Amino acid sequence: MADRTGPGRRSAQPTDAGPHVDNRLATTGCTVRAADPLRAVVLEDDEIDASLFSLLLQRAWPSGAEITVFATLGDLVRGIGDHSPDVVFCDLALPDGRGVEVVERTLEAVDEVPVVVLTGNADPAMAELALQLGAQDYLTKGEFDTETLARTLRYSIARGAADREIRRIARDLARLNRELDQFAGIVAHDLRAPIRTARLFADRLVAEAERGNELDPLSSALDCQLERMESLVSRLLQMASLRDDDIAPVEERLSDIINDVRADLLADLEAGGATLRCAGDGILTADPILIRKVFRNLVENSIRYRSPDRLPVITASLTRTGSTVEVTVSDNGLGVEPRHRERAFDLFERLTPDDGAPGMGFGLAFSRQIMERHDGWIGLDEPIESVGATVRLLLPAGRSTLG
Repeated sequence: MADRTGPGRRSAQPTDAGPHVDNRLATTGCTVRAADPLRAVVLEDDEIDASLFSLLLQRAWPSGAEITVFATLGDLVRGIGDHSPDVVFCDLALPDGRGVEVVERTLEAVDEVPVVVLTGNADPAMAELALQLGAQDYLTKGEFDTETLARTLRYSIARGAADREIRRIARDLARLNRELDQFAGIVAHDLRAPIRTARLFADRLVAEAERGNELDPLSSALDCQLERMESLVSRLLQMASLRDDDIAPVEERLSDIINDVRADLLADLEAGGATLRCAGDGILTADPILIRKVFRNLVENSIRYRSPDRLPVITASLTRTGSTVEVTVSDNGLGVEPRHRERAFDLFERLTPDDGAPGMGFGLAFSRQIMERHDGWIGLDEPIESVGATVRLLLPAGRSTLG
């Protein structure tokens, strides 16, 4: 019988694989292979059934299984964030839910993890309904053996991986369409402005040269406009060239990233009298070059939009909740009005456009693009303190090997 590790939750640690079963569990395109320990969650209120099923799982997976059992839907909803399962098995008769409700709430709680229904009811209509709702497969209690369970594991995890890939492609297509719309707007409007201005200065230069007048002021203005246009095109190319296959995530401590950013921006920090600190350390998984660009952009914004009444203090902190890493970067600067927080991540939008601070509105837009390439998220949140701005970043948590 499984040991209890908390209210409504029991855990069975990996054991020897037991009798030999189908060893061909590696599935192309699937993130879990037979050589990896299986991480499973079982939603089952009957302790004997849960223990017997856990034993079958350990035998069905050659390298063993780590199994967490929840006795109620409420326990699952509250506790699933502390786990990153490869598959979830759910009974259809629980103290706080039955049938369709169990399937719907389980799918909602576990997000994209494949769900296999365990039922004592051999009614094929109920099984078909569970599949229509989004379950990957179903097993009728007392009517399957170790080999059947191994096959269900293999196919359910593979189908779950395929479904996630389809959803990822759909998200990528939607994102690419948004980016194409943005770039069409840039070409149609934002690039035309500096080109028209440069053309105007060039025409004036020709006219003044024909009159024999002094050309230096106009030459300087034209040079400045061309430099701005070159910078604009360079940044657009940088954004356009960022592809998913450029991402090479590694595990790093937030404090190491912040130390590197501090070294890179030391002159700017000292010039602005700013302090950059890491208040809550932890491990995140991201491309080391790109994630430093994100933090540099955030720190540069905090320095650029500092308050005239106080020295800038910029604080980074990391927390992990289940399968998600959350990083906040807060400052005590001018802040951003709530109605402008989402728009601030658009190209050419600036946090406080009327203050005369330098910048072209690329930093946050590029940071959002980098985070999306990591399957992450970035946004402006309510300030942690009563003043300033707080940027929140969410990243998928890796399986950490760092101590």
